[in-house]
Amino acid sequence: MNVVKEFILLAAGLILTVALAITGFQIFRNADRMGHALSESGQKRLEEFSEYELNKYEGLEVSGSRIITYVKQLNSEYDAEILLTVSNPASGEGFTYELSEAPGWQALRDTGSVYYINPLKKYTVTVVKDENAALESVVIRQTEE
Repeated sequence: MNVVKEFILLAAGLILTVALAITGFQIFRNADRMGHALSESGQKRLEEFSEYELNKYEGLEVSGSRIITYVKQLNSEYDAEILLTVSNPASGEGFTYELSEAPGWQALRDTGSVYYINPLKKYTVTVVKDENAALESVVIRQTEE
C-alpha cells in the first residue's frame, strides 16, 4: 500500500508541475505579445511627438506670419534634402528650394525678395511623404481670395 501511495503522490506532483509549467508559458507568451504591442505603440507615439512641429499646420489654413515662423523652424530643424515649395496662385509667384540651401529668414519678410511670404495672407500646408513615410517635401500654398 505504501508503494501505491508514493506513486499517487509522485503522479500528482508531476501533473501539478506540468500544469504550472504550461500556465507559466502561457503567461509569458501573453506578456510577450503585450510587450511588443506596447513597444510598437510607444514607438509610434514617439515618432508622432518628434514630428509634431512638422505636422502642426498640416491641412490647416494659417496666416502668413505663422508660416514665416514655421519656415524658420523647418530651416533650423530639417537640414536634409527636403524641398520646400511656397506658391501664390493669384500672382503666379512662388519659390522652391532645398532646406539645406535655405535663404536667410529675413528674405521671407523682404517685399522685394523672391522668397517673400505675405504675413497678412492665408496659407495651407501640405506635408508630402514617400511610401516609407520619410519626409519628402513641404508645400505651402497661398489660398485664393
